[in-house]
Amino acid sequence: MVLFLALLAGAADFAAEMLVLRSGRFGLGASPQSTALLLALALSGMGVGAALAARVGGARAFVYLRICAGFAGAAAVCAPIWLAGNGGWLASAGAPAAAMAAAFLFAIPVGASIPYLYPWTGGRAARAGLLISAGALGSVPGAWFGGVFGPIRLGTYICALAILGVNLLLAALAMYFAASLRARPSAEKPRVAESFITIPHPTRPKAAVWFAFASGALTLALESLFGRLAPFFLGDGSDSIAFVLGAALIGISAGSAASGFLLQQLRVRTFAALLVGCAALSGPLLLCVLEMLGRLPWIANPLSREEYNLGRILILGMLVAPPLALAGALSPLAFALAEGESRVRIARLNLAYAAGALAPALIVPFLLSMGVSTTAICGAAGICVFPAAISFFGLRTFSLIIPIASGALLGASPITTRVPPFRGRPWLEVLEAKEGPMGLAAAVLDRRRHEKTLFTNQFRAAATGDDYRYTRSLAHLPMLLAGAESKSAAIIAVGTGSTAAAAARHASLGRIDLIEISGEVFDLLHWFSPASDGLFVNPAGGWRPAENIIHSDHVTNIDPRLHIIMDDGRRFAAREGDLYDLIVLEPLLPDTPAAYPFYTKEFYQLATRRIRPGGVLTQWIPILATEPRAFRALVATFTQAFPNRALFLVGKSAILLGSDQPLRWNEARARAALLDPALAVDLQRTGCASAGDVAAQCVLGTQGMGAFQTELNLSDEKASIERHGFFTGAARIRYELENIDTLIRAREGAPHELLPSMEALPAGEQEARRAAGNAYLRARRSIAEASGQQPGPGLESDLAALTASTAHPFAAMDGESFLAQRMFSIGGGHLANNEISRALAELEHAARHLRDPVSILAFAVALHRSQSAENAAVETAVALSLDPDVARELPARMPLEARGRLEQDLNILINAASPLLIKRDAGPYDLETLAQSLQSKDPARRAAARFITIRERDALAIRVEEAAANAITRPRQVAVALAVGRELYDATLLPALRRLEAAKQ
Repeated sequence: MVLFLALLAGAADFAAEMLVLRSGRFGLGASPQSTALLLALALSGMGVGAALAARVGGARAFVYLRICAGFAGAAAVCAPIWLAGNGGWLASAGAPAAAMAAAFLFAIPVGASIPYLYPWTGGRAARAGLLISAGALGSVPGAWFGGVFGPIRLGTYICALAILGVNLLLAALAMYFAASLRARPSAEKPRVAESFITIPHPTRPKAAVWFAFASGALTLALESLFGRLAPFFLGDGSDSIAFVLGAALIGISAGSAASGFLLQQLRVRTFAALLVGCAALSGPLLLCVLEMLGRLPWIANPLSREEYNLGRILILGMLVAPPLALAGALSPLAFALAEGESRVRIARLNLAYAAGALAPALIVPFLLSMGVSTTAICGAAGICVFPAAISFFGLRTFSLIIPIASGALLGASPITTRVPPFRGRPWLEVLEAKEGPMGLAAAVLDRRRHEKTLFTNQFRAAATGDDYRYTRSLAHLPMLLAGAESKSAAIIAVGTGSTAAAAARHASLGRIDLIEISGEVFDLLHWFSPASDGLFVNPAGGWRPAENIIHSDHVTNIDPRLHIIMDDGRRFAAREGDLYDLIVLEPLLPDTPAAYPFYTKEFYQLATRRIRPGGVLTQWIPILATEPRAFRALVATFTQAFPNRALFLVGKSAILLGSDQPLRWNEARARAALLDPALAVDLQRTGCASAGDVAAQCVLGTQGMGAFQTELNLSDEKASIERHGFFTGAARIRYELENIDTLIRAREGAPHELLPSMEALPAGEQEARRAAGNAYLRARRSIAEASGQQPGPGLESDLAALTASTAHPFAAMDGESFLAQRMFSIGGGHLANNEISRALAELEHAARHLRDPVSILAFAVALHRSQSAENAAVETAVALSLDPDVARELPARMPLEARGRLEQDLNILINAASPLLIKRDAGPYDLETLAQSLQSKDPARRAAARFITIRERDALAIRVEEAAANAITRPRQVAVALAVGRELYDATLLPALRRLEAAKQ
């Protein structure tokens, strides 16, 4: 019965702790520092409770303490969420205070009740190990219930009531089985005591306290570090954190049970030698497993998504469990050293454990914020093994070999900046990586996509390529459609800085506040020019924040209107402060725990208090990576928050605009914007230069979005859309298809609604734009069907219409991308059948539009077989310069029948291309030189020019569009811009190229 009580208590206490950490996010923000603070307060409360337990007597103390723990836990969970949704001082001061006070107060009765279970052990280490194991095993379902299942499926308030119910059940059981909680002295003297004859008796209590302190410190340090590693393997979802905690608790329980048994059979010195032996093995185990991740083909190139996920789970489990088993083994050792069942001694052990756990909870985030890496922290921990080994073993050489080896391996082995997300993906070149309290951020050159990418942990947060062009629309659309002229803007989540750059192009904005929780993201902004228009340049020195609004020494801001605010976006919105005409949100995926609070009705209530009358709030939702049920709930929550709203479909993203006034096209504001040449080019690239182009992207208006009124409304209290498990690639394709179907049905429900900007068009053009929008949605649906290998009727005609479309700036790009992928597959089949002329045409189309090294090399093979040796060498040189490993990747992408001659062809091509290989820093260049090089007879010069047009296509596209805008004033640039623009094969350049052709004529 005592073991059962420990099991229930572990489940209730850990579930409450998870919920307290979760609800505290609404008061203190989603940063690791706030989590560390709450965890430290909870551990302090447990330590205080353990100290009080030594002073409180009575058989029913456990009963009363569990009742107090239940009610205190329920209040601790509910209070911060309720206060955070009220706004004003309740949200800005009351919610943080409630979160901190609640974390401390709920833990006091929890910590005080634990020592009342220990008298059952009778001073025996084996029983102590069983008791600790029962509590840890009970914490596993508690972690799942309080961290994932409960808040998502049931709601936080219901979870709090359930935990209260468990604590009341504990009190009732303890009252009924009160005799089980009384001291039961052991009939025989514990065998472990005999092994301590060589240790002076007065040192044993001190040793017990030190071992308890070390156990707490080691456990919390490892849990925090492995929690940082989890996103690399399992993503940023709460399920991955729950898995890490579950694996850690299973490891602790296994180590506790095993050590409790071994202490009864072995001498303590022998047992300690086994412990440091486990530590020595954990170092190479970490190294070997991380190396496996990058080298084993079944991990780097899995047969299926499910196998890959299973492999990641197994690897993370192998990483987490063994070191935590070592930590769990220390607790029964401390109990054995205490040698007795005195409640005072047990209380001291729990107090020491809590004090030890406080150290990493407070020190590790502080060290990370100072720029110390996880590698250095683990190295310091390894060094700390040396004095501990000397004090325990003495100075005998043989006894020191194992602990010294374990310390060295511990310091050399763990989580470094070289491990995932880049291990196993050699085409990702790390330009710069920054580690801090928020995790690992990295600027990465993706040689396959030919773009610079911002990674935050394992997540591809933003990039400079085609898929992320919508980031500029996030700023342009509300600037042109707002009821009042926007003079101030707040951008929450900075990413690559492209949204801030688009906003800064509007001269009417006198102040632009950038709210970002991660300083590491700001440190990397200088890598993402020209996407950020060079607003963040000249890296020099370190990141030293001073006050709330700062100017970094690392980020030189050349626009005085931009102000950097290091803060959690939710907390920023909750505070009383300046009002804005525009608030732009682009946090992480809405189904992640850190981003979910930005998509709830309570958040929109807070945000609208910071918007001036006529102002606009802009929200981002990805239609490809969002479950259909979640997508409907997200749109429904936004719909109910704003009386005037609109939904735009830009690429694979939905952009939602909400305001208290109607969203209308302002012709005078648009004409003024087009007078600025740089802004005019940017508006043309994003399809915001005219009322017709804006209408082409608008899917739903106020009436159409009203179809979502009956859907689920998201709230802070119930995180009903957070990711619950893994998504496969097939699932994401299905999500896009279902989400587009949802938009089509909603659009059909309001067939005659005047969408924002459509009121500025003549009646005939209104209907034409509406028909074009309907055709675009149908074509996108056909593409989604075909991606899932279920081609719908009329796909070819839809693709042709989509590719030829210029009404929608992203329509042609969508069509060309899909068509090029299909051409690559068909061309590979023709190559296998040795139908060279047909393969040549299809693979050239794929290579030009995909700009993928594999496609370019396949085109080079076709050129080689068609006896065009020089051109084949040029294309091979370009492919190898973009990705040196492309020759190994091509056979895996081609049909089996095509692989026969491929190796021989590739050897010939690589030898011929070797003299033509281009340095990665190829340049400098200008349009005129580039145009001449593209037409040169020198293959090396031609290859270098082709390489530059692929690698720098984004910057070149902007310059081609600028040339098109200035074609009348600079006629000598027309032919040059045409030559470079045609080589770029950028579908969104079609309008600019047509203007250049007209100017040339």
